[in-house]
Amino acid sequence: MSPSHNTQEVTRLRKSYMMAGTFLGGVFLFSAVLVLITSRAGYNKQPASHAATASPSGQAMPVGDLDGWRQNFTDDFTTDAPLGTFQTKYASKWHFYLDGWKDTAGQQGAPSRYYPSKVLSASGGVLNKYLHTENGTPMAAALLPILNGQANGSQLYGKYTIRFKSDSLLGFKTAWLQWPDSGVWPRDGEIDYPEGDLSKSFGAFIHRQGATTGTDQTAFSNLGTYTSWHTASLEWLPGRINLILDGVTVGTSTNRIPNTSMHWVIQTESCLPTCPAANVAGNLQIDWAVAYAYSPTTKAPAPPTPTPSTTPSTSTPTKEPTPLTPTPTPSKTAATNSSSTPSITTEPVDSIHSPAPAPMETLTPVIERRKNLEISYKVAGKVTITAPITGTEVKSIQVSENNKILGKGSKTVTVDTTVLAEGTHTLTVKIKDAANVQTEYQVQIKVTNIKGFWQKLWYKLTTPWRYISRP
Repeated sequence: MSPSHNTQEVTRLRKSYMMAGTFLGGVFLFSAVLVLITSRAGYNKQPASHAATASPSGQAMPVGDLDGWRQNFTDDFTTDAPLGTFQTKYASKWHFYLDGWKDTAGQQGAPSRYYPSKVLSASGGVLNKYLHTENGTPMAAALLPILNGQANGSQLYGKYTIRFKSDSLLGFKTAWLQWPDSGVWPRDGEIDYPEGDLSKSFGAFIHRQGATTGTDQTAFSNLGTYTSWHTASLEWLPGRINLILDGVTVGTSTNRIPNTSMHWVIQTESCLPTCPAANVAGNLQIDWAVAYAYSPTTKAPAPPTPTPSTTPSTSTPTKEPTPLTPTPTPSKTAATNSSSTPSITTEPVDSIHSPAPAPMETLTPVIERRKNLEISYKVAGKVTITAPITGTEVKSIQVSENNKILGKGSKTVTVDTTVLAEGTHTLTVKIKDAANVQTEYQVQIKVTNIKGFWQKLWYKLTTPWRYISRP
């Protein structure tokens, strides 16, 4: 090969290398620019923590204490539970009204019942209540979060927040409430929020401490509708209740606020005032639920200090959206009010909610005393108290009066009423299921063993001895 030919070949190779280098340099520069643009646009963000993960409803569950509130319960339903398995899979967090228990209207003669095994399921991070009718029985469900190690979630004062939406289902309703542990109603009050028919708007009812009638209450009307996602929060403090919807305070009351311990019942029911049509069926969804204990000294944890970026950024921070204040439709009985806060009115009681049906299915009720939510039974001699037929196996049942045990059993208890004085008695019935979750409620009986003056005198003289020496 001649020297001139070598020189030409070297020149050609140099040009090829320069072109290749220019091409590779352009690719590298383009890639660097693309990475810079996409990083500023947020395309290369790291996976968010659980607390910040977008929930199915678009709002993440709050995790952690708040100023004045110590968080003691959270559930965002991350464990899938097909229909019929929810009670088992969520037994460590929730207690349930069992299959076949009468809801509020059911205790007044309606066919409506609680049926968690046919209503409750969880999927994709959402609790679903499938509200429907089977064989003429409208079916719903009620849940109680286990707070402070107690099955009924009892505490004095608290903050309760829930994220929910529902199909429009005429005849089904929510009556999510705080119910007094004493069971003495209306004396010890009741707090219902949100409450309403699922096809209409919801409101709130605060039954006052020391009330003697169900109409002694503060009512808030037309706070919102069920068919879009909402976050409802109840703040129950000494002498004050705040009702919050989607971050906006929509109601406040300071009038004779309940001051005895209560428990949270996420109670969904039907037939108040009329039952749903047989073809009405749909879903009420709950994305998450959280609760807090009242704790004036508790402070919310300080937000983490952000790590300074080594690369200066000129991007404009995203502005948080300003919450819109809902403008509720005024109640027909509401006084004129120019503010966006719903007017406060005293209205006839919407409904009376019994958080636990009476278990004494084998006794014949003489009269239903709706004014205090107890059923009075007329009894004599030996009576048998049977645990209700439920979807969860009953492990034990115990009956007592004033902490004195009258009888124990696995499925039934026989009580000899002759050891009791004539007249009215309030019995405490404790039922424990297979998961060792205990339900406690009260039933009233009227003992009528005495026939005639002399027998009555003899019973009166010997009652103290019989009461002390009973088995």
